[in-house]
Amino acid sequence: MESLEESSIGFRKYRQRFPNRSRQQYEIDLKNKKLMKEILEDALNNIYSEQEVQYLITILKNKNPNEQEMLEMYEKALDTLEVLMGKLGLIDQFDRVLDQYQEEKKVSLRKTLIKQLFRCKIIYESITKIQVIFKIIKQRDQFEKKINDYEIKHNLVKNAQRVSSKDLASDHNHDQLEDYIAKFCFQSSRLFIQITSFVVESQLFKRLRFIYEGQDYQQKIRKQVMGLKHRFEYLFGDKIPSMNDQGKLIFVEEDLIMNQSFSQSPQKPIHHVNND
Repeated sequence: MESLEESSIGFRKYRQRFPNRSRQQYEIDLKNKKLMKEILEDALNNIYSEQEVQYLITILKNKNPNEQEMLEMYEKALDTLEVLMGKLGLIDQFDRVLDQYQEEKKVSLRKTLIKQLFRCKIIYESITKIQVIFKIIKQRDQFEKKINDYEIKHNLVKNAQRVSSKDLASDHNHDQLEDYIAKFCFQSSRLFIQITSFVVESQLFKRLRFIYEGQDYQQKIRKQVMGLKHRFEYLFGDKIPSMNDQGKLIFVEEDLIMNQSFSQSPQKPIHHVNND
């Protein structure tokens, strides 16, 4: 999954639009972004909001609507699931869930509807958490760019090769660069721990690796922090932390190793992000 902006619609809604077309034709039409966008927009006009999902769960626990009302809810809940699971790249899983619900509906429409709505609720919660992760990724990328731009502007790569760290530190004040690096590291720790929390607690992605841009993103985070430490060690020595396999920043000062946990100061990374 690259982002939540790239959504696709499943075969069910496609067949409602084109009853005579096959799954093979559907696979071909998936490449037609304009057509898929039109079908998706139609579906978006007929889905439950997160608040509506919670409200209907409460209603169904205490009331038993008539069959026609529940059938209408059932179809709209399917539309909702299809759109939400498409956002998470789970269209294939939606097809399997659809078959399951179709069978369970024959036994108890009300129980099946409640299960549908609970699944919608879980997916809405997952989407919210993933949106937070993507937001932190974007913020962290901004600090990475600032670091790279600063390095180029001040010709630090060339200087690092020809000047000792002692001379370079005395000739230049690199407080701004140090600030960028600190913010990048704190955001990296925050992001790592946020991803861990998501994959551990998620009922949809439990204990799976978080793959983003084709790679295990937590491994990438650790490599970037460690790379930054080695890259600017000639300037800042042990001021730049390393990161352990739990995403905690580890600072070394006067032979004392201190674990900096995000849980000790949960708002600090957010404070850093809001400042240049």
